[in-house]
Amino acid sequence: MLPLKTTMEDLEKLLSYLRTQIGLVDLAKVRGALDSKTTDNRKLEAAAYVGLIERDGQKIEITSEGRRFATSLDPGEKATVMAELLARKELYAATVEWMHYTAGPDTLKTAVADYWYKNHEGLLEGAKGAGLTDAVVFFMRFADAAGLGKYVSAGRGRPETYFKGDSDAIARLVLRAPGDTPPDGPASKLAPQLALTATPITNPAPSTPPAPTPQGTAVPVATLKPSRVVNVNIEIHIPSDASPETITRILQSVRDNILLLEED
Repeated sequence: MLPLKTTMEDLEKLLSYLRTQIGLVDLAKVRGALDSKTTDNRKLEAAAYVGLIERDGQKIEITSEGRRFATSLDPGEKATVMAELLARKELYAATVEWMHYTAGPDTLKTAVADYWYKNHEGLLEGAKGAGLTDAVVFFMRFADAAGLGKYVSAGRGRPETYFKGDSDAIARLVLRAPGDTPPDGPASKLAPQLALTATPITNPAPSTPPAPTPQGTAVPVATLKPSRVVNVNIEIHIPSDASPETITRILQSVRDNILLLEED
């Protein structure tokens, strides 16, 4: 089941307790120490889904990422942990890509739900209707905790919940180098990943003068400037469900980066 009906405060309370425990802990013990809201099965499943805890029947254990988050006093480090975990979830990573390349950083709850329904039905674990939109709300809260923007709930003057994204933070996560994989975990699902590397190579001046110019005047060796060759290696990974618009934007990005290299 996709995570829903869970806030970051719920997860923080759970992790704050588990960080003091060693190994697997009986749920009965956890529920005896925390309120029923925090230990509701939906909260536990949400924490397990994103990789903050592991669950083995009626026992749970905090993960290394969960401990990093719970013990850090640095908000930036906490956001980094959440961003690493978000990048490992295929559905969430694909949604961040979609926001970067297609939808834009500011995205309505229903727009995300529609994107999930039309493009990632196999990852929804049967979620539909209110369950699907509730799952989108959790994603937006999680993305907020990952430093990708701000979750904004519906209210006065706001008819619908939406995510006010930070375009720079989203771009950094989507476009990070292929080698930047989260520690202690699989490679990020984020794609496409674009890597451009340039290696200037300076050729030495020839030891003999070149052939005469068309006017018959030889160019002195001292006036020859070394030539500069730039080798560009391009690696692009495009998801199979990428839209034509997304592919066009990727190719435009390649072109723009090559032009920047030429200007250098």
